[in-house]
Amino acid sequence: MHLMIYLNNVIRLFSRIDKPLHEVLMTFVHMVPEGWQYPEVTRVRLTLDIGVYQTANFEAGPWTLSHPIYVADEEVGKIEVSYIEERPEADHGPFLHGEVILIKTLATELGHFLERWELLSQREQHRRDLELYTSILRHDLANDLSVLMTNTELIGMLVPEEFTDVHERVRSTLAVCERVADLLNLLSTAPAEPETLLMGVIERAVERARAAWPELNIHVKVTPGAKSARVLPSRLLGTVIDNLLRNVTQHVGESAEVTISVDVEDGKIVALVSDNGPGIDPAVKPHLFERGTSTQGGGLGLYLCRQIVRAVGGEIVLVESGGHSGATFRIELPITT
Repeated sequence: MHLMIYLNNVIRLFSRIDKPLHEVLMTFVHMVPEGWQYPEVTRVRLTLDIGVYQTANFEAGPWTLSHPIYVADEEVGKIEVSYIEERPEADHGPFLHGEVILIKTLATELGHFLERWELLSQREQHRRDLELYTSILRHDLANDLSVLMTNTELIGMLVPEEFTDVHERVRSTLAVCERVADLLNLLSTAPAEPETLLMGVIERAVERARAAWPELNIHVKVTPGAKSARVLPSRLLGTVIDNLLRNVTQHVGESAEVTISVDVEDGKIVALVSDNGPGIDPAVKPHLFERGTSTQGGGLGLYLCRQIVRAVGGEIVLVESGGHSGATFRIELPITT
C-alpha cells in the first residue's frame, strides 16, 4: 500500500471519535502490518495503561521494533511491531529505516488521538455532571418557588386592602415568581434532541427574556454566515444567554439595553453580548468567572456559564470595553457540520 494512503487511513481512523475507544484501537492494531514490507509475517502489540491490544499470534522475538507512546508528555504505553519469521537483513535488522520512522509516526499520531479522546471524555463527563446539577437545582427551585408563591398569596389575602403598598409588593413578588416558574418550565420541557443551531438557541433565550422583562430592550444582529452555523448539542447552552440577560436587568435597571451580535470568525461562531450598564467593577474582573465571585448574589452565574460553554468546546470572556461604558461578553464556539 502506498505510504501516503496508508497514513491517511490511519489519520481518518483517529478522527472517528464517535466510535468506542476499544474498537478504534483494535482496528488500528490490525491496520499496522499493512505499512510494513512483509505484512504476512508482521504482528503488532499495543500496550497501554487501559489495556493490551494485539494481533493474533504476537511474539516479541528477536525481530521486533518498539516505540513509547506519550500523552501530554507522559508515557502511557508502547507499540511493538514484530516479525514472527526471519527476513533478510536490512537497515535495522530486518527492518527498513523508513519503518523505524513509521513506527515513531504511528506512536505520535496515536498519542495525539488518545489525548483528544481523554479531553473529549472529560468534557462529556463534565456535561453530564452539569445536566445532573441543573436537574437537581431545577427540582429544588421549583419546590421552593411553590412555597414562596403560596406564602405570598396568603399574605395578600390576610393584609387589609387599604395597605396598598403591601399589595403592590405582593403583586410584584408574584409576577417575579411567575417569570421564574416560566423559565423553570422551559428548562424542564427541553427537547430530547438539543438545539444545535446557535441562532435558534439565542432567539429562544431572547424570547424568554422579553416575556420576563418587558422593559429590557434587546437588539440582535447576525451576519448571513452565522445564521446557519451549528454547534455541539447542549441542553444548557440557552441558560448562558438567559443568565447574561438577567444580569443586565439586575445591574442596569431602567432603560436597560442589550445588543447581541453574532458572526463567524476562523471556523468559530462568535456572539458578543453588550449592555449599556455601568460595566464591571475592576476589583471583580480578575475573578469574574470563579465560583463565589459576584457583585451581588451567590456568585454562581458566570462560573456556571463558563463551565457550560467549555463543556461544548467553547470559551466565554469579558471583553475590554474601551470607550464603551457597559459590559461586553464574548462567547466563542466551534462550528460543527
